[in-house]
Amino acid sequence: GEVTCVVGQTGSGKSDFLNVIAGVKVPSSGFVDVKGMKVHEYHDLTNRHVSLCPQKQLLMESLSVEDHLRMCCMIHGASYHKAKTQATFLLQMFGLSSMRRHNHKGLTISETKKLLVAMALSKSPSILLLDNPVDQLDPEASFQFWKLLQELKPERSII
Repeated sequence: GEVTCVVGQTGSGKSDFLNVIAGVKVPSSGFVDVKGMKVHEYHDLTNRHVSLCPQKQLLMESLSVEDHLRMCCMIHGASYHKAKTQATFLLQMFGLSSMRRHNHKGLTISETKKLLVAMALSKSPSILLLDNPVDQLDPEASFQFWKLLQELKPERSII
């Protein structure tokens, strides 16, 4: 695995670029190839390999931290029991176990970012797309976040 950073000024298209790779947006020209398949021709197949952690929060107020993870696992095909086991693993991996029953509004910015990445990892993608992952984090939290990404690197490519 490897970590690749996309750098550019505000409004330069970094988010659009990640959305094209994820198959959320159609490119204006050319194509994106994932595992030998064109994303927009084989979206159902390529979607299994790619997971996008968007810049904006997509969290539901009525769900706990654990519920968000369990729901994501089930959306990606896990049974309830498997989803519960996988959610527990992700909570431990990201140091969120003590917050498992908390509503996301009680989380710090750093904890929220971790939850969003854990949700993106719920389908075990080989390519993880992170849109501005350290935005709004203080230097120490940013350092810890990059350290965590290094631990995830051997199993996947991170952009």
